[in-house]
Amino acid sequence: MGELAVDKHVQYIISVEKRKDSFESVVMEHLRMNGAYWGLTTLDLLGRLNAVNANEVLSWIMKCQHESSGFAGNVGHDPHILYTLSAVQVLALFDKLDVLDIEKVANYISQLQNEDGSFSGDIWGDMNTRHVLPQSSFISSYSGIKALY
Repeated sequence: MGELAVDKHVQYIISVEKRKDSFESVVMEHLRMNGAYWGLTTLDLLGRLNAVNANEVLSWIMKCQHESSGFAGNVGHDPHILYTLSAVQVLALFDKLDVLDIEKVANYISQLQNEDGSFSGDIWGDMNTRHVLPQSSFISSYSGIKALY
């Protein structure tokens, strides 16, 4: 078996981020936070998280946070529970959770809980079973149980 071409993978991930004017990037801009999470996690697994400018990434992430403390998929979009989890996970990759008010983020998530215990993804009532993962991940990773219940 051949060796993993780490440098080529890193170059590809970095190049995707730079193509902001491509058709694909424009139609998927609302999903950028999730893409950032997957790309940055891959770089971290490859031992190359330092290939990106951490300050630029962190600045962009914080621009995606709304007054509700939820995060959007990109600047100018609405906050959503899935993007909030991705933002928190990226901040954890860079060991920068201290920039968050965890209580406020937990409050944002708790406001998305429905009477039956399920979670909406956003204030518009987006319902899907995938919304349980962000809530569960937040509770287990950040001891948010008190804030949520």
